[in-house]
Amino acid sequence: MQEPLPTSVPVIPPSPRPSVRARDLLLVVVLTVALVLLVRFLLRGQVRSAEWIIPLLGVQSVIPLTAVYLVIVRGRGVSWRDLGLRPISPGWLLGAIMLGIATVFAIGFVNYLSQSIAGGTMRNPQIEILAPIAMSWQGLLGLLVMAGVVAPIVEEIVFRGVFYAWLRARWGVAVGAFVSALAFALAHGIPILIPALLAQGVILALVYERSGSLWAPIIIHGVFNAVMSLAMFAALSAGVKFG
Repeated sequence: MQEPLPTSVPVIPPSPRPSVRARDLLLVVVLTVALVLLVRFLLRGQVRSAEWIIPLLGVQSVIPLTAVYLVIVRGRGVSWRDLGLRPISPGWLLGAIMLGIATVFAIGFVNYLSQSIAGGTMRNPQIEILAPIAMSWQGLLGLLVMAGVVAPIVEEIVFRGVFYAWLRARWGVAVGAFVSALAFALAHGIPILIPALLAQGVILALVYERSGSLWAPIIIHGVFNAVMSLAMFAALSAGVKFG
């Protein structure tokens, strides 16, 4: 007689294969930084132009993904599935959308606390840069594609699929979640947002750990960015000034 299947099976995302080494991660970082600086140098006269912001963001998003592909996928034979791009269950699909909306309020509260502790008004250079392109429907659409789709896919592959999984395999979930989240926060280069981004990074790592699919944190990340982009557009439409 066939034994009944267990009602629940813990899902643990596999780490990149043991052939991925610390020097591979360092190479990804060095290659990414070098190419980003090169692109900015070549487009130095256009970086502040509103019409160049979306293309520049697109190029900068492709660069770390290209580095991961060259160094880890091609160089070490790690598949995209190994990096977490596995099918997501219907339950997690709906749950990720709801969590994405919930994180808007949670991260907003962390930002409020950070502002209260720091004193004064929070200044976000990222919003000041993006505000000009979000003043039109075309700009908003481009921003939603970049912030809500492209950036979450790239950042989750890099910080959760590669870095978190590598750390987790060596030092466990807690260290992996915290250190990868800290790297995620610092990489954005906005000091006042570090506590909020750190909290968000930990949440995304734990969701990946629980769901077993990188698509869950990608969806949460994408929903959060999309809601924030729409909120910025609404604020601009109401006459709010940034910067």
